[in-house]
Amino acid sequence: MRRALTLGADQAEIFATSEREAKVQIEAGDVGTACSNDEERFGIRVRVGETTGFAATNDGSPESLDRAIESSIALARVTPEDPLDELAEPRAVSNVAGLRDPELESLDIERLGGLAAALAERTRELDGRVRIDTGWCSSSTETLAVASSTGVEVVDHATSADAVLFGMAVDGETISSFDVESAEVRSLAELRSELDSLPGRFVENLVVALDARPGETFRGTLVLSRDAIAEFLLPPLVGSLSAQAVRMGRSRLGERLGERVASASFGLEDDGTLPGRPGSASFDREGLPHAPLALIEGGVLRSFLYNAREARAAGRESGSTGHAAGGSLVPPAVGPTNLLVGAGDTDEEALVQEVERGILLRRFSGNTDPVSGDFSGVAKGSFLLRKGEPPRPVQETLISGNLFELLEAISAVGRERRWVNGTVLTPMVRLEGVSVTAG
Repeated sequence: MRRALTLGADQAEIFATSEREAKVQIEAGDVGTACSNDEERFGIRVRVGETTGFAATNDGSPESLDRAIESSIALARVTPEDPLDELAEPRAVSNVAGLRDPELESLDIERLGGLAAALAERTRELDGRVRIDTGWCSSSTETLAVASSTGVEVVDHATSADAVLFGMAVDGETISSFDVESAEVRSLAELRSELDSLPGRFVENLVVALDARPGETFRGTLVLSRDAIAEFLLPPLVGSLSAQAVRMGRSRLGERLGERVASASFGLEDDGTLPGRPGSASFDREGLPHAPLALIEGGVLRSFLYNAREARAAGRESGSTGHAAGGSLVPPAVGPTNLLVGAGDTDEEALVQEVERGILLRRFSGNTDPVSGDFSGVAKGSFLLRKGEPPRPVQETLISGNLFELLEAISAVGRERRWVNGTVLTPMVRLEGVSVTAG
């Protein structure tokens, strides 16, 4: 950072990461390749007058760092002025608990390979009709640090691991659609627990899909599984909650702060301070602390996500919400940490059984317009719901509608919340008014 000032920057920020990663692939049902990687990366952001330049390098030698600094300064000198892009002023940072596990940190690639082999073997034992196309087990240990000429000086240490299974089930000439199950954790104990339960979830979803039959065409109810909420509902919604999208006119919710944007039963919070969660950290991409943030309360829009620049652009007196996102290879953007959908008061069984006619959506493959919220695509691994009948697996069925309109048409929210992909805590949610077309 000091070197950047010496070479001509008026302000300088260095975001650095040092990561050791190990990964064991599962290929065609058996352990395949294994690899490990150690890498340092440096993101260098400078201000020259009222312009900003950015460059990155994965070579920590003095010569390489000097070249990256000089490149960032040269870019700043040909970049249009942006008085709002000043570097963030420091704030007190408290360490978030549970980010680093010594046992996971000491996990070598041989032991990781054993875990991957056991994962594949357990899946085969549960049902021979299930075929793993690909998958993996990986672990990483990372140190992150930010130093800036405005006084930011923070460092964090974290471990993480993930496991993924992707494949299909085959029974004679009957083939299920592809499915995927995954888990992300921060400790070895959590990884072992997930590896015990992941094959069961994977096999169950695929075997049920073998009995899928043609669907029906109607307009009715859409019940979102937890996976569907994490992968279908939340991405466009959170995209519209980014202050950057609001400023650029790409948010459906940009003019609705303080207004009702969803059913009164729906709430959404972001919290990067939860101990031991994969989305948690002691600070964001600019070195500012995370904090719990209510985004939607009782259906009312309470806040957007801000980094330092977007807070200035919006004239927000309290500044950034601690949601500068990104890594060492890109300048700060805006993004969430851990997303928490509020629990409702409906029993999960009742949430499904009360449906007159609808679809229980597990996965969605299609297109969603991030601005309008219009979506159209295929419901995969899903179930047809009819009151008084058990859920029936259906072949790929088309669904369409508008996500923002569906948010206002929520008819029930489940009581029981579970984590999805380590970073989304959510119940199931029931919505009304989706168009369903039999494939």
